[in-house]
Amino acid sequence: VVLGLVCINGVSAMMDYRHFAAYDVPSAGWTAPGWGPPSFILALDENKPPYNSSAAMEPHPGCRAKYATVCAIQHSIRLVTRARLEACPLIEAGGDTREAALANITAGNIYTPFTDGFGVFVVDDSATILADALQPGLVGQRLDGLLASGLVAQAQLMDYIRWVTSWGGGFVPHYTTRISKTALNVAAGEAPLEASAYFERCKTGEYIGVAFGREPLPVVENCLPRTNGFCTSQNMRRIIGLALTDVLNMHNAHELSRYYYKTNFGEKYAAVDSYLFDALSSWWGYPGDDPYRNPNSFPENYGTMWALGDGYAKYGAGWNGSFWMSGTVDGEGGPLSTGNYVSMVANRGALLGGTW
Repeated sequence: VVLGLVCINGVSAMMDYRHFAAYDVPSAGWTAPGWGPPSFILALDENKPPYNSSAAMEPHPGCRAKYATVCAIQHSIRLVTRARLEACPLIEAGGDTREAALANITAGNIYTPFTDGFGVFVVDDSATILADALQPGLVGQRLDGLLASGLVAQAQLMDYIRWVTSWGGGFVPHYTTRISKTALNVAAGEAPLEASAYFERCKTGEYIGVAFGREPLPVVENCLPRTNGFCTSQNMRRIIGLALTDVLNMHNAHELSRYYYKTNFGEKYAAVDSYLFDALSSWWGYPGDDPYRNPNSFPENYGTMWALGDGYAKYGAGWNGSFWMSGTVDGEGGPLSTGNYVSMVANRGALLGGTW
């Protein structure tokens, strides 16, 4: 699924090439279904977790774990991938080697430089924290306990972690006090943060995670329309980071429908002159003989628009993305070659982790 953002003459795109993993923490009584997270249906096999070392993306200086951003998602994958490659073999060895590997994680020796609030943690199957680079004092406490998650009941948290990791890895929505070097003081009225964490599992059953917040970047309200400036960039980063985080944390089809509804008709994924669009980057498309709605077998050029914000849904949703990007509606508009080129650049850039 391609998540794109339009701002007058600009397009940015970020591809969910892993899976949909939830707007909300699963409620009491939730049980893991017999299938994987929904986007496993759409993701190509080579783009499903766990990832190889090439997925250990380069650092993005200045990225803060508090916010729902593309760089936060990338850092969580980067750190967990590195921990799986470096620490899991030592943890699986058992004995003193295992304890030394856990102590090394708690010491913060697996990290991303020039960032704020990202830290690897490890839990066992009972949700007990075995290592924590951000808050070593939580070792021995439960991930869903009072100190680590405040007063928020999360009875299904471990079930959800087991579910996504049984499919190779995934994102887990939860509430936490630990996206900081300093624990939030729940007793003093500080609320735990709504967060997500990317998890993978060692062969001996330990779960490795890195969390980031789901708070969107602030909107720059006084950003002049139709301008190419830093404020425009921040508003676009806000929208696409929030959208991608929400998509990665979905756990049922209803949430996907709600997401598309809010994209088409709501204000959640819009800011000033920027708004979100979604297109399917594959040969699957709107069924039928209509060439405007039924893409052919070239996924780098064609895709069906699934959602389009700022009141443009009636002009683009369900249409072939190349036609829409060329300005072609009902067979009239700009040259199709323009739309093909924009679609190709967006899709290829998104596959590489994001592009403008």
